[in-house]
Amino acid sequence: MALTPAQLTTLKAYILADPVLAPLTSGPTTDLVALQNALNADASPVQKAWRHLPANEVFAAMDSGEIDNITSGAKQWAIGTIMPAQGGINATTAAGRKAITDLFANASVPLTRAAVLAAATENASVAEVALGGSSASSASPNVVTALVRNWSGDLSLQDVREVLGL
Repeated sequence: MALTPAQLTTLKAYILADPVLAPLTSGPTTDLVALQNALNADASPVQKAWRHLPANEVFAAMDSGEIDNITSGAKQWAIGTIMPAQGGINATTAAGRKAITDLFANASVPLTRAAVLAAATENASVAEVALGGSSASSASPNVVTALVRNWSGDLSLQDVREVLGL
């Protein structure tokens, strides 16, 4: 996803304020590839972010011992028909997170609910955290809180050049 002018400005300010990243931007220590790699690395401390969860990953996260406990015919139909047709569940939206907790709301599928919620997150990169977003949680039980990113993806070398105005 292309960076907006405001995001370019935000990211440049972040880089220049960081004592490890700033030296990589100019002078004899200039290393744009190292800067790119540092910005694309997982943030530390780890910041989880919501993501789109493809249908095959939803099925992979489901606990096979709990499948028969999903007793509602409507839920079985939604899991087996609607979700694959939609390509999975978009947990970056409130509706997507609600779908996970609704589809796996039965008290007899706690492992599946927890596993699907965990699979619906991934580690955000340094750049993604720097560009911010909002914190959002899934419904109880198994509350998971993660970042809904304002921007997601990997920065290219050209992106890094644009951030620095090169």
